[in-house]
Amino acid sequence: MHEYPLFGVVRAECTCCHVVYETKFTSTSDQVVCKGCLRHQGDTVTRLSQRDHDHIGLWRSELGLEREASQRRLGQQQALIAGYRAEIELLQEAAEEMSATLRAGLQGAPDEQVLQWFANQEVQEAYTQRDAAYRSRDRAYRALWAADRIHHHDRSHDDRCSCGRPATDCRELRAIEDIGESLDLWERAQIERLERGQEHCLPYDHPQVAGVRGPSRRRAPA
Repeated sequence: MHEYPLFGVVRAECTCCHVVYETKFTSTSDQVVCKGCLRHQGDTVTRLSQRDHDHIGLWRSELGLEREASQRRLGQQQALIAGYRAEIELLQEAAEEMSATLRAGLQGAPDEQVLQWFANQEVQEAYTQRDAAYRSRDRAYRALWAADRIHHHDRSHDDRCSCGRPATDCRELRAIEDIGESLDLWERAQIERLERGQEHCLPYDHPQVAGVRGPSRRRAPA
């Protein structure tokens, strides 16, 4: 017996391999088994052997797809960080150039004109865009920090990744290593802000954040 709706396409979890698949039930007594598992249902030695063989192949395929998706996500985060870094530099230069122009060019201007220039929306917009780029960069670093917790060199076997694969075969580990130095610098900078009681961008499950309570735990807006 199952509790899935009848006569409509639903996503169900196969009771044999536990993979989610789409199907349509016409009775509550229908088997909740995907097409790939139908051929090895039964208790004979042949069916049990076939089931193990099928499941190993299926799970290897699912693991491969998950690894490919993880690699794509890491690549996207790396590209985002590079883009944010370039954008931040340009916005910072623009803001500094406009501020310098104001200081150098308006020294002899009437007070009202000086106030008007310093309230100029273009300057404020440059700083606003810069701050938004910083926040986007910090979100990307948080995602990479989470990936680094799963994929890093095994302390007892440096030639292996913590996920169990050889270090040379783990694409996630190699991708994170490419920006490992900048990730470490970002993490140290955020820890220092946390220790000073300032807003930081560390994830809430970071070891340094987990033991902090009260205002010092606060994180900068995402």
